[in-house]
Amino acid sequence: MKKLGVFICHCGVNIAGTVDVKSVAEKIGKIGDVAHSTDYIYMCSDPGQQTIRDAIREKGLEGVVVACCSPSMHENTFRKAVRSQGMNPYLCEIANIREQCSWVHQKEKDTATKKAVEIIQSTLEKVRQNESLEAIAVAINRRVLVIGGGSLASPRLSTWPRGAMRLSSLKGTLLWVVTWRSFSRPFQISIQPWPVFSPTCQRLKNTPRSACAVMQNWKTSRVRGQF
Repeated sequence: MKKLGVFICHCGVNIAGTVDVKSVAEKIGKIGDVAHSTDYIYMCSDPGQQTIRDAIREKGLEGVVVACCSPSMHENTFRKAVRSQGMNPYLCEIANIREQCSWVHQKEKDTATKKAVEIIQSTLEKVRQNESLEAIAVAINRRVLVIGGGSLASPRLSTWPRGAMRLSSLKGTLLWVVTWRSFSRPFQISIQPWPVFSPTCQRLKNTPRSACAVMQNWKTSRVRGQF
């Protein structure tokens, strides 16, 4: 059984103003494999991160859940913190109790508190199943598909198609650009080769590491994968 730690952020009043963080920390602390459960006003701050590092070192934690804001904000922050103590960063997970809990239940403190507990419990289960991972580097296909020429709504504003604008912004960053414009007929792919595409593509061709092609009269036979 892994020894897990849970660290609950107040996020000032963003979380603590709605969620009873002290109560949540207490309830989570009663779970069998949770060796450490605590809360702090700003877990992403230097003192907050030090709290995590100290608990990992002193209690030998093998997995961490930080209950805070969106992973897009500070997941990397906390994974760096646990990695500094020898823990694999992928054994640290974020339980989002701000955007997915406190912000949507601002007038429902009891509901928000109960939901925060449930979110943390589900994240704990994920950490229990997690395995140590290592980041890898893989080759990528540096091609960009610009779908549609898309003239701007008002000719008074511009006659420059949006697709061509996107092409211009990509110069020097890709190996190949393919553009097409689709019409209302299902699965019929074709191009209306506006004159503006020719100079745009020519500029791309004259840029190191870039190329451009406008594909005409294409017909979709099969679609695989996802965008």
